[in-house]
Amino acid sequence: MDVLAERLAAERSKEPRAVVNAGIAGNRIIPGGGNGPPLLQRLDRDVLERAGATHVIFQQGMNDIGGGATAAQVTAAMQDVIDRVHARGLRIIAGTLFPLARPDRARWTAPYDAQRIAVNEWIRTKARFDGVIDFDRLMSGGPVYDGSQSLKPEFACDDDVHPNAAGYRAMGEFVDVRLFDKR
Repeated sequence: MDVLAERLAAERSKEPRAVVNAGIAGNRIIPGGGNGPPLLQRLDRDVLERAGATHVIFQQGMNDIGGGATAAQVTAAMQDVIDRVHARGLRIIAGTLFPLARPDRARWTAPYDAQRIAVNEWIRTKARFDGVIDFDRLMSGGPVYDGSQSLKPEFACDDDVHPNAAGYRAMGEFVDVRLFDKR
């Protein structure tokens, strides 16, 4: 988020904006596991009640899939988030779900990856987001032993799951700042 904040500040010095990260590691959209209250329960408090908010970047669902949720369940929950954000007059931009750094070591199997791919297809083609940041296209490094995708090695953290600092920097640089143009 720091990279995106720096870019917005540099490119739009007459339109100062703050960037807030309301992510929780291990969190889910749907109730039933994960760290902290799920997004559907904390959306108002953490996002919609922020004074001056205009846009939301939404990228969540991997922990839901890893916990056994189907693409249909994840996209239904995402649609609820989209509807609630739009009802508050905010724009919502989706980030596609990128693969894990080492799916084989993180117990992520090809069936889980198939759910991730289905969610991404819905995000790209059917969802009512106001924009899409295709992090999957940026971060995917190709198939591993069972056909599931992995992160590009240069972006992979040693925890087998997340991007490293170079990966997060690449994500911040990849965001098209025109997505934050006024309505």
